Amino acid sequence: MRKLLVVGMLLCAVWSQASRAEIFLKVTGQESGQYWLSQSKVRVSQLVLKATHGKELWYRGASLQTDLSDADTRALKQKLEQELSGLYEKYLKDDDDAEAASIKVLLDEVRRLSPQGRLLTPLDPDLLRLQPQHDLLLKTTKFRETSGRAEHIELYLPKQPDTIKLMGLINKPGAVTFVPAQPVSGYLNEMERLKLASHNQVYLIQPDGEISQAPVAYWNHLKRYLAPGGTLFVPLAGSDYQQLNYQIATLVARQIRT
Repeated sequence: MRKLLVVGMLLCAVWSQASRAEIFLKVTGQESGQYWLSQSKVRVSQLVLKATHGKELWYRGASLQTDLSDADTRALKQKLEQELSGLYEKYLKDDDDAEAASIKVLLDEVRRLSPQGRLLTPLDPDLLRLQPQHDLLLKTTKFRETSGRAEHIELYLPKQPDTIKLMGLINKPGAVTFVPAQPVSGYLNEMERLKLASHNQVYLIQPDGEISQAPVAYWNHLKRYLAPGGTLFVPLAGSDYQQLNYQIATLVARQIRT
């Protein structure tokens, strides 16, 4: 009887805490835990400190996922699928089979990406302390007003991998072993580019979500590097596809590193 009473009191306490909370924080990966937070405004650094207690971890690949970031990622993924499907149908209609096949490669890659996404914000406690302008303030009041529940936030803290990912208009996409001090052009030496692929520029998506372009042609080549866990994306050639390429890179950047 006493055990049942104790269990009942614990359940009531948990329910009471959950009903008052503004944020439910779930921590997975190298650290794990669940926390109910009553604040309607909280800094990213506060969430990271609560979850990690200041431990030295691989923060560059860590991700912070919220209800809002999921909604934004779903919308972007849907938009890209529609646009790439339209391009694919156009090239098929014009009997441009090689071009259509290249677009289908990109369409399939976008379809495989998760509709769940992370906030593109730094999570390294040292960086947030030294550059407080990057310490994002999360506000949850409107979320509870519209949904009637606490906002769910998940902090994922993976181990540093020993691979990078190659994707886009190449014949052998997928994970390859990270080579220290190797420029990104070195990863492309064994690859063949598909029809419509850019031979001048590639996109680098670092594990923290930072996006940049790197020149890789013989006439404009510069040494650029990708960190472990990053992605090298070979985009469509031409200024007409500049926005589409960047949006694909953004969707990749929002993926949660596993």
